[in-house]
Amino acid sequence: MPMTAPELAALDAWLAGTDEGKRFDLLTITTRTGIVLRWTNADTPLTTADGRTFVPAAYERDRLKTNASLQIDDVQLTLYVDTVDAVAGVPMLAFAARGGLDGAQVLLEWLFMDVSDVQQGYVTRFEGRTGPAETGLGTVDISIRSLLAQLNDEQTRLLKKQVVNFASLVAGSAGGFLGVGKVSGSEQKALARIEAAFAK
Repeated sequence: MPMTAPELAALDAWLAGTDEGKRFDLLTITTRTGIVLRWTNADTPLTTADGRTFVPAAYERDRLKTNASLQIDDVQLTLYVDTVDAVAGVPMLAFAARGGLDGAQVLLEWLFMDVSDVQQGYVTRFEGRTGPAETGLGTVDISIRSLLAQLNDEQTRLLKKQVVNFASLVAGSAGGFLGVGKVSGSEQKALARIEAAFAK
């Protein structure tokens, strides 16, 4: 669960006053079927104050990069797995190859600890949803799209649909933009340009 405002304020104060702390990933993946996987890049399991336990896992991820709007759009994640790694009794490679990780929700948090391994708190750094996973020889590659970027994509899609439908309706009901009884070839091209303006 998210930290409270006083807890976040205490963490900010601690971070501002130290340069010797430790930081670890807390990676939560929730599949479409409700299976929850909790991993960390720490060497030992980590249990947060709210009772969640994250087990060490072998993975690499992109450095978090913000766009012009100071948002993180995408993260690439590579899992390194072997024959003993399994999800709900299914070997991880087979689970991923069958689409078990596709469309999963991903939450990345950072946990901060002092040099004595005392937890100081955690913050959310990224939330997203996975695309289709690609499996290799002992690897699973996952592209994760941020929830905010997906929302922006959906908003753009809906706006495009509304604008193009309205323009087509006006053109048809008016006998073409020029009122000559039908939508001309040049007007069809204009509609196509409207659609193209929304392409990404």
